[in-house]
Amino acid sequence: MEIPYTRAPSRLYMELPYISGNNRARFDRMITMGFSSCSGVPRPRGGGCGALLLLAALLGGCGVPGQVRVPRGSVPQELEAQAARYQAGAPPAEGRWTRGALLREVIRRHPGLRAMAQRARGKLAQASAAEGLPAPMAMAQLWQAPLRPPFLYAHGTMWMVGIQQAFPPGKARGAEAQARIEEARMASADLSLQERELLGQTTLLAIELQEARARGSLHGGHRGLLGDLAAAVQTRQSTEAGTLLELARIDRETAAQQAEEEMAQGEEARARGALNVLLGRPPEAPLELEPEPPPGPPSEPLAALQERALRQSPELLAASLAARRDAARAEAAEQMSRAPMYTVGLNYGWMGPQDPGNHTWGATFSMSLPWLARGLAAEGQAMQAEREASRLDVDAAQLRVAQGVASAHARLQALERRRATLERRLLPASRRAVEAARTGYITGGSEAARWFEAAHELREVELMVVSADAEQARAALELALATGDIAALHRGETP
Repeated sequence: MEIPYTRAPSRLYMELPYISGNNRARFDRMITMGFSSCSGVPRPRGGGCGALLLLAALLGGCGVPGQVRVPRGSVPQELEAQAARYQAGAPPAEGRWTRGALLREVIRRHPGLRAMAQRARGKLAQASAAEGLPAPMAMAQLWQAPLRPPFLYAHGTMWMVGIQQAFPPGKARGAEAQARIEEARMASADLSLQERELLGQTTLLAIELQEARARGSLHGGHRGLLGDLAAAVQTRQSTEAGTLLELARIDRETAAQQAEEEMAQGEEARARGALNVLLGRPPEAPLELEPEPPPGPPSEPLAALQERALRQSPELLAASLAARRDAARAEAAEQMSRAPMYTVGLNYGWMGPQDPGNHTWGATFSMSLPWLARGLAAEGQAMQAEREASRLDVDAAQLRVAQGVASAHARLQALERRRATLERRLLPASRRAVEAARTGYITGGSEAARWFEAAHELREVELMVVSADAEQARAALELALATGDIAALHRGETP
């Protein structure tokens, strides 16, 4: 909610309509709307208007030590650093992409981020304009025009033109400018939030692409293992009495593995197409990613990660900036309800054709009476309530950030332990079981069903490992997003 400078329900008005150039000692007394009065002393010789303007300027800007200025070394540099990442880069080179290169290219090419950067620049320009004075107003007046015939406007009337300047309370201008600066910083924080979301979506697509490829490769390898089993059964049938049931089971499982492989290929095509679109390439273009090792356990203790998240989380930063903006707006509303706004004007008059040589000048001075306006006091109370609500929003954001880091940290640790068990114990045991069943079948010590079941169990364990790798990568990404480490995400790293 912005505080307009021109809100003045009551005004004390004093006008010096004109001072004749031909008779400096004669002043005409005139009645205007509001409170009006003319001095009965001779016209001062020069400097009168300048003194009036100086008085209004001092009254309008009193009590403004250290007036707010847009910080040239903070917000603009942040926006330029962000905008530099959103410049469209050269066409991507062929070959394999690293995770970091993929993310940087997506960020550079996304038009939505560039649009948000431009809006942030616009808010920064608004902050520069907020601390200035309102635009001056030009005026034209016709005085002493007759209301009864004869309507001789060329006789006895006076034509006047002038300019007026309003001087809002200086502290209100400074507080409003500070609120606009915080809005510009909020736009920068929102830009970081949008960038973080895009990085997370892109990383998830890369994880899904690698998971689909791994699953497809496993299904293809299992089909090869089933082919070896079928060949062994058929060889045994040529010398011994085999069963058609074993071959039928193998054939059914081979078809099921082919269907699963085709499903994995479809998921791979979907993820590859989405990444190619983000990279500005045809959806069906080939896309090779460097293999990423499974993320390890968190490199820092939970307390350190939570402390880092509270320092650099874009969500918490946006909430803090909103609280500072509302505090500045509450200060501006309070100043507008307590301090008057002054307006001064300078006029030039001409007495008309009946006295063409009589040129006059006039000055006006007025001030608002905010103490008589109930709306301004109510608006100040509303801004105070908004300031308190924003402060509580900061506390709520701190709780959400700390909770998100704790949840992601615990999940990553649990998934890392699960994957270690799968890789170190269950996977080797399943491979040994397949080899033992194969050897037993070839030597005649066991049936083909044992080999078939062991191969099926191995396939399930290998799929569990692939899923565990993907889940662990997603948990590491969740922890990186929770800590708000945008730079690490750009490099494709996780905490």
